[in-house]
Amino acid sequence: MKNLEDSERNIFHLEFHYINFENSSESLNFWKVRGFKIESLHFAKCVLTEDVVKAIVVNCPNLKRLSVENQGPDGERFQKIFSSACLNELVRTQIRRETLNCLELKLYTNEMISDSSLRALFLIFPNVRRLLFDSSPEIFTKNISRMYID
Repeated sequence: MKNLEDSERNIFHLEFHYINFENSSESLNFWKVRGFKIESLHFAKCVLTEDVVKAIVVNCPNLKRLSVENQGPDGERFQKIFSSACLNELVRTQIRRETLNCLELKLYTNEMISDSSLRALFLIFPNVRRLLFDSSPEIFTKNISRMYID
C-alpha cells in the first residue's frame, strides 16, 4: 500500500486479490491520501475491516464502481462486509456517495441482508443503478440468493 500511496501516477482503478487490510494505519492512510481520485475498486478474497470499509466510503467520493467478494478459495469466510454497525455509523454521519452507480457484493454467507441494511445502502449510495448480491458460492447449488437491480 505504501508504494501505491507514494506513487506519482494517478490511480483511478484498483483491483486487490488476497490482500489482508487488517493493518489499519497503513491502509487507512492510503485511502485518505489517494481515495479522492479512485473511481473503481474491486476486492477479491481480501480481509477488510469495518474501519477500512468506512475509510473507503468516506475518502473515495468519486467512486463509481465497488465490487467485493469475501470468500477464500477453500470456502473460508472473511469478515462480513458492510455490517449493520458499519452502515448505521455511515448513515448517522450522513455520508452520501452519489457517484457510485454499480455495487456488486458477493457475500458468501448463510445470512441474508436485512431490510434496514438494504435501506442504509441506498441512503449511502442513492444513485446505484446496478446492484448485485450473490450470497451463495457456486459449490452450493441450493439456497442460491441473487438479486439484480438494473
